[in-house]
Amino acid sequence: MNRRLLGLTTILTLLALPLLQSAWSSVTVDELMRRHLEALGGAEAVQSIRSVISTSEIEMVGIGIKGTMKSYDLMPCLSYSEISLGLFNIKQGYDGERRWMVDPNGKLQFVRDPGSLEDQVTNCLIESRNYLFTSEDVTVNAADPDTIDGIPCEVIELLPTGGTPCRIYLDASTFLIKRLVMEARDGRVEQTFDDYRVIKGVMFPFRARIHQVSMNQTIEFCVQSISVNEEIDPVVFLPPSSDVKDYQFTNGHAARDVPFVYRQRHLYLPVRIGDRPEEVMFLLDSGASMTVIDSTLAVERDYSLGGKISGAGAGGMADFYMTRIPGFSIEGIAFSNQTVIAYPISTLMRRFVDIEVGGVLGYDFLSRFVTRIDYENKLISFFEPDSFAPPPGATTFDAPLTHNIFSFQGLLDGAYSGTFLLDTGANSSMLQKNFVEENELADTTRMLNVYISGAGGEESAAIYRFLSFQLGEFSIARPVFAISSSKRGIGAFEGISGIIGNDILERFTITLNYESQQIQLEKNSHFANRFFNDRAGLRLQRTRDGKITIPSIIPGSSSEKAGFMAGDEILSIDGREVSHFKNLEEVLHLFESKEGTVRNVEILRSGKKMVRSIVLEDYI
Repeated sequence: MNRRLLGLTTILTLLALPLLQSAWSSVTVDELMRRHLEALGGAEAVQSIRSVISTSEIEMVGIGIKGTMKSYDLMPCLSYSEISLGLFNIKQGYDGERRWMVDPNGKLQFVRDPGSLEDQVTNCLIESRNYLFTSEDVTVNAADPDTIDGIPCEVIELLPTGGTPCRIYLDASTFLIKRLVMEARDGRVEQTFDDYRVIKGVMFPFRARIHQVSMNQTIEFCVQSISVNEEIDPVVFLPPSSDVKDYQFTNGHAARDVPFVYRQRHLYLPVRIGDRPEEVMFLLDSGASMTVIDSTLAVERDYSLGGKISGAGAGGMADFYMTRIPGFSIEGIAFSNQTVIAYPISTLMRRFVDIEVGGVLGYDFLSRFVTRIDYENKLISFFEPDSFAPPPGATTFDAPLTHNIFSFQGLLDGAYSGTFLLDTGANSSMLQKNFVEENELADTTRMLNVYISGAGGEESAAIYRFLSFQLGEFSIARPVFAISSSKRGIGAFEGISGIIGNDILERFTITLNYESQQIQLEKNSHFANRFFNDRAGLRLQRTRDGKITIPSIIPGSSSEKAGFMAGDEILSIDGREVSHFKNLEEVLHLFESKEGTVRNVEILRSGKKMVRSIVLEDYI
């Protein structure tokens, strides 16, 4: 089998499922291993394989993306591959010490998160076939027989020391591998193999399918050629000696104190695309793996859309398209041509923010710099990584990239440790439902049902006020988290406990260093501010014709008690027509006044005007 069938999983999102243990099998593990080794070609033939070079055709099933892959493997563990999927091209490798990847825009990344390092241990064990010859650092068990696609299989369970658990399903008639299932921290991936052929006395599969469980996405590989024991220059496995430089600072080695717009806890920067003089607002999102352009804007400017891919976001899975734009610039920085994602981001955001959003600046923008975000003064600075010195007094955290997003350890309510993602694209923080349930963290009678929106659409959630959230030396009092109910998209990242959004991040000046995979935090004057100041429970949105309507009411809130209903249109508040407010955020602030404040709200319901009075009060 080809290591790239395993290694490609590092660029896609996975779903973690529990490993099933078993105490018996129809055949002893020693007998299974003997038959499996004989089926492959015997010990002498298998151990004679020193290198493998292969080429394959790739298809992402059901979404029309096809491409090629060429891979090089030098036993026991060195690997390198080039994957081309139209506009989406990557290189990745392992040089015996470092696992690395070059993204579609040429950025080099060293993979350091614990889950990926565990995967690498298992990948090496499988691809070198050392699990057949050594019992050191790996426990091999026989598990219950099973069936794969109706084919009876014997099952071997591998538990590598420091590696990812996996199961090998052997076709009971051939004793060749039918399926391999890896149970990683970040999720489960199933690989199915067929069409075995003899190369130099050893059986190799010429067809494979990788199923990404969380995205319900399948990739098919059809091997075109395999050559073994050719000489491979070890240099091919090393990461590039120089990194991409697809940008330039227009004034020195930094862009300092660039103003940003902070609206409803989202950060926006004005961007010029290509040589067009007009600016469009882009959301700054450390949780986005690539830069995004609004698909309507892309079509208007004749940027051709490539193949469709699936990705994870709040609210579930979403479909995205690849495209190429003629560079872009923000104040102080100019980028050359870029491969980006096209998605109707403006349609998603328009209802909840009075900004026409033209795109998202994600990982392949932020990863070029050390980025310092001063939430208090609404200023952002970008620095060359090799010329940046951490600010004195800042607290530094290791934050290895997971799915290209910073991850770190946090402590909830003083006792419950978890791994959290830092997401400047999230206006509020969220916990995974499994993390809450497994630790019995929340009193369900005090949870309030809400809806959260994201790239994957809307999903139901609950909100709950906890006692504290601890991040290193910083203890944040009485935080409010949304608790996801979804098993799709980000909600399927079972290796992640939650997401830390801007309701927590805005209490700091934060520094994001992608090269060192570290973050720095400095408290600001908002650190002790109260979470979740809304005292009405009205969820508001703006329609395309400018009206402000109520899509939903939070149960148990003062707005429900006052008789508001989903679908009501707000005409005025305390006698002030809504057309006189500058933006939706200004309206929302009226409902964050002190307890006991009365707001008289004129609404339109089924063609009839009426006034409802809300007595503002805490409901969470």
